[in-house]
Amino acid sequence: MPYVGQIEIFGFNFAPSGWAICAGQLLSIDQNRELFSVIGTTFGGNGLTTFALPDMRGCTPIGQGKGAGLTPRPMGSPVAGEETHSVLVTETPFHAHNGALRARYDDNTGGNSYIPDKTMVLA
Repeated sequence: MPYVGQIEIFGFNFAPSGWAICAGQLLSIDQNRELFSVIGTTFGGNGLTTFALPDMRGCTPIGQGKGAGLTPRPMGSPVAGEETHSVLVTETPFHAHNGALRARYDDNTGGNSYIPDKTMVLA
């Protein structure tokens, strides 16, 4: 059984019974008192007759709180980001890829092919 105010990710395009899509819509406090008592006006609304659900469209949810070496995130705080991003060389730490490559000239005279072992990966 879900907790009131719980946010879940579903793999379909509708809200199951008892759930609502988090699209920033305003809800009536009178019709949703239990949910309002948990999230209040954290995501909007006037707090007298309406409150809002978070707008999660195009977003990735992250947990609230703080952890070692992490930036503290209070509930409902927006996090900046980009919908698309090209990784630059300056953003990539130094790293190495192990592997072997053998090339040979094929003149149709036969010969042995090099077949990599099953531990080699090309990504």
